Amino acid sequence: MKRKLAFLAIFSLTLGLTACNMPASKPICPTEGLLAPVLVSPADGGTATTLSPSLIWAYPDTSCNPEGYRIDLSIDETFADTSLSGGTGNPSTEWGPGSDLQNCQVYHWRVAGINDTTLGPFSEAHIFMVDITGDCPPVAPPPSANIGGIVWHDLCAVPAESTDTPPVGCVALPGGGFAANGIREPGEPGIEGVEVRLHFGTCTDPVVASQQTGSIGEYLFDGILAFGPHCVSVDALSAVNEPILIPGGWTFPASTSGALASASANLESGSNIQQDFGWDYQFLPAPPTPAATAAAPATPAPREGFNVTTGANCRTGPATVYDVVTAFPAGTLLRVLGRNTDSSWWVVEVNSTTQCWISNVTGQFVGNAASIPVVAAPPTPTPGASMTPTLDPNAPTATPTVTPEPTKQGE
Repeated sequence: MKRKLAFLAIFSLTLGLTACNMPASKPICPTEGLLAPVLVSPADGGTATTLSPSLIWAYPDTSCNPEGYRIDLSIDETFADTSLSGGTGNPSTEWGPGSDLQNCQVYHWRVAGINDTTLGPFSEAHIFMVDITGDCPPVAPPPSANIGGIVWHDLCAVPAESTDTPPVGCVALPGGGFAANGIREPGEPGIEGVEVRLHFGTCTDPVVASQQTGSIGEYLFDGILAFGPHCVSVDALSAVNEPILIPGGWTFPASTSGALASASANLESGSNIQQDFGWDYQFLPAPPTPAATAAAPATPAPREGFNVTTGANCRTGPATVYDVVTAFPAGTLLRVLGRNTDSSWWVVEVNSTTQCWISNVTGQFVGNAASIPVVAAPPTPTPGASMTPTLDPNAPTATPTVTPEPTKQGE
C-alpha cells in the first residue's frame, strides 16, 4: 500500500511539472494577429549544461494562445539546415530537441506561433553553447549595431522684403511664406545639448536609453546587441529640449509633424545606421539686410578632394564590416589617395602616417575621379573581432587640408 501511495505521489508531481509550461486554457489567437514570441531560456549568448536542453519562451499576448509553435534550431545562423527543428503541436511554451546536441557547439534558435499551417512572425534569433564539462571556449558575441546622426539647424533666412522666390535653403509653403528645405547643406550647424531617445520596438515603446547631442549636434547609440526594430525620437517639448529648440519646427525626417520627430530602423548584427534630424528656428537666422546682401561674398565652390557633408565614420576598408579608424564631422575637407572600382568608397588621408576608407554617400568628391588610382580592398576582419564604432568629435583626430593642384586644360 505504501509503495502504491509513493507511486501516486511521484505521478502527481510529474503531471504538475509538465503543466508548468502548458499555458492555461485560453482562446486561440486570430491567425492574422499572431505575435512574435519572446525567447527566455537559454539566455542569448549563454550556455546549456545538458545535451538535451529545454528551450523556453513566452507569448506576449496573455489573452490568447497560438494553436502551437514552430521551433527552428540550427548550427547555421541562416537556419538553412532544419534537421534539428520541430514543433510543439500545442500551446506549450517549452520544447526540447529530438536527439542529443553536441558538446561545445554553438546553436541558433528562434520560435514562431502557428495556427493550422500558417506561421506567425518569428522571434529574434538567440544563440547558446552546449557545455557539459565547463571547459568549452566562451560564445563570441555577434558584432554589435549602432545608430547615430546629427541634430542640425536647417537654415532659412527669410528676407524682410516681399518676394516670390524662395531664398537659398528655403522652400515655399502652400499657404504662403517660406520654411527650411529639410536638406542638410554645407555650413548648416549642429545643435548642441538636444536630448535624443532610443526605443526598443516602436516609437511608442518605453525609452531604453537617451543622450544629449555633442558640440556639433552629434549623437550615437552604439554597442547595441538587442537586434530587431528600434526607434529614435526627439521631443521638442521635453524639459531638456524646449529651452533649446522652441519656437520652431522639424523639417527632417519629412514624415514628422508636430513637436515629436521620430524614425524607425531595424538593427541587425553589424548595422551602422545614420539618422539625422533637421530643425528650423522660427526667428533664426535673422533676415539679411539689403546692404549685407549686396556685400556678401559669393558662396565658394567646393575645393578639390572629398567634402564631408554628413558626420561619417572612416574605416579600414570599403564596407561597414571593417573597423572604424576615426570619424569626421560635416564640413571636413579630405585629401583623396585612392578609390575602389566603382568610386563608392574613397581612401582619404587622416595624417602623414594614417589613411582610411570613407563612403561616397557621406559627402561629395570634387575633382577628376579618373586620375585617382584604384586600390584593392584589404582582407575583411575576422568574424567576432571588435567593431566598436567611434563617432566622437572630441577625439584627437586630424583634419587634413587639401591644397588643390592645377588642373590641365581639358581634364
